[in-house]
Amino acid sequence: MANVLKTEKKIAVISALAEGSSIRSPSEHPLYRITKMSKETKPKRGRPVLPKGQVKGKHVPVRLTDADIKAFTKAMKKSDHKTLSGWIRHTLRQAVEK
Repeated sequence: MANVLKTEKKIAVISALAEGSSIRSPSEHPLYRITKMSKETKPKRGRPVLPKGQVKGKHVPVRLTDADIKAFTKAMKKSDHKTLSGWIRHTLRQAVEK
C-alpha cells in the first residue's frame, strides 16, 4: 500500500514546498518532521526471506574453466534443459544414481 498522508499533512507539505523547502534534505528538515518519510527511503526489492529451514537450496561453489563452461553450455543446449544449473543438477543426479 502506498504512503497516504492525511489532508492536514498534505497541506503542510505543500506549504513547506511553496516556501522553498527541498524534498531531499536531512532529517531535521521540516518536511521530514511533518511526514516522517525521507525521499531517500527506497522500497525493499527482491524475493522475501524464507523462514528458517525452508531455504530453496544450498549453493555449492565450484571453479570451472572457460572451456568447461563452454562444453557444459553446448551439452545443455543439446538437451531439453533451459538453464545450465538445471542441466548440471540433472547430470549430477544421474551420475549418483548409477
